[in-house]
Amino acid sequence: MKMETFKLTSLIIFLAIMILSVIGCEEPGIDPTVPAPIPTEPAPIPTEPATEPDSSIRGHLDTSLGEGGSLGFDTNYTDVYDILVDKDGIIKLTGEFSESSMSRRIYIWSFNEDGSSNMNQSTTDHNVFLNSYAITETDSGEIRTCGTKAYDMQRFEANMHYMQSFAAYNEKSAGYGITAKDGRTLIAGKVGSQFDGIPLSMQIWCYDSAFSTDTNFGTNGIANFANNAAYQTSEGWDIEIDKDGKIFVAGNCTADSKRNIALWKYNSDGTIDSSFGDNGIVLENLGGTASTAAGKAVEISADGRIFVTGYLDSNMVLLCYNSDGSLDTSFAENGRAVSSHAGYKTKGFDIAITSDGDIIVSGLREKSATDAFLKIWCYNSDGTLDTDFDEDGIIDGSGITSKNADFWSIPVALDKKGRIIISASCVHPDNPDGTMPYFWRYLN
Repeated sequence: MKMETFKLTSLIIFLAIMILSVIGCEEPGIDPTVPAPIPTEPAPIPTEPATEPDSSIRGHLDTSLGEGGSLGFDTNYTDVYDILVDKDGIIKLTGEFSESSMSRRIYIWSFNEDGSSNMNQSTTDHNVFLNSYAITETDSGEIRTCGTKAYDMQRFEANMHYMQSFAAYNEKSAGYGITAKDGRTLIAGKVGSQFDGIPLSMQIWCYDSAFSTDTNFGTNGIANFANNAAYQTSEGWDIEIDKDGKIFVAGNCTADSKRNIALWKYNSDGTIDSSFGDNGIVLENLGGTASTAAGKAVEISADGRIFVTGYLDSNMVLLCYNSDGSLDTSFAENGRAVSSHAGYKTKGFDIAITSDGDIIVSGLREKSATDAFLKIWCYNSDGTLDTDFDEDGIIDGSGITSKNADFWSIPVALDKKGRIIISASCVHPDNPDGTMPYFWRYLN
């Protein structure tokens, strides 16, 4: 009897413990008698939110692009000369590409905002020595480039489908700058050959929307700055059109045996504007005798001022002109902003103007082919350096290397978000005889 009582008591205690265990584990609002549903998809794995670059640090590399803010594309014998950000925000770089050092083709690379390939690359198939020095977009969205040799001007659809080549110039000429507005495309460059003893002279070519010579411009579509006793040689490197249709060309000109940065102004019909400067031209040599001088880029601000950058000997120069050719004395030091770096040649190559009116100049400081560095200057509209931009208004950027100590171009453009894109071609890391293009993006 005692044994039966003990067994009954043990059973009651065990059942009590089980009931209390179930009650203690029950979650509020959940019926433990209802089986849990079987999940049909795996639960998402929590991730950290993406870290956006700090857009308040102007002048810092945008690390969301490529590797730490830069992107290189692995090609041999390749040089990039100009950048365009098109109406859709696609980044286009133009230059020359080849598989050997003797046969080159015009090439355009396209990249999306995130740095991925847009896949709409384009190249010419002509088996001649070709290059493309400048690129522009027409009002209708066509892409046009200019360069040298047999096929000097190229025409592409917006998706980079090749349309047409045009032998725009003769063998002794080259187009270095291009712009398009109101259905016309204008190219600035030079005719002549130093090697053949033919003095160089600045020239403008004009084409209509159908890619034909605009015979209403100049003489049969050409405006040439004729050399004379006062102006011995001249070249045009960049061209822009203002809101009134006036044409400005930046370049260099030798006058009285002195090399100068030059700026020309032409009317829309191709005649020179004699009311500008000295019969249509202004020269600048900082009051000295320069052994090297070039006006590499021209840009027009929203308030109508004309900015020119380039170099005189070892100095980067940024000049600001009024519409009549006089220097704007309210800008920097009497219209001139000059920058140098001890022991280096400092050069300005291109200009971009932000929506806030800041003037961005791209260039470099170089001592030799293996001792050169990108530089970016950011000026306020009054010519003072913008100290909110990388603390002192100047970026002393990445080291770059060339096959020689003479870099041709460091182009700059602003993307849809106002960020700064610059490009350069450097010696290929695996082929010392080749070059490899890069571009960098900076916050602004």
